Amino acid sequence: MEAGLLLQYTVIALAVVFSAAYVARRQFPAAVRRLRVLVAVPMVREGKPRWMQRLGRAVAPPVRGADGSCGTCDGCGPVD
Repeated sequence: MEAGLLLQYTVIALAVVFSAAYVARRQFPAAVRRLRVLVAVPMVREGKPRWMQRLGRAVAPPVRGADGSCGTCDGCGPVD
């Protein structure tokens, strides 16, 4: 396979992955949050290497405040 063709396929694959991630975050925020929690929790447990714990904290979703002003859609993000 030519190097140019391989580069083209790689760029297209990256564009598809980023597009799918963007759509998932916009259309299914609760599911994406649950997925991030499922991935991050095993990584931050005691006994794991420090690099893995740091990566787990980076993957984990931001903490939401419990101010009670949100509705039931569970799709709101942090207030700026």
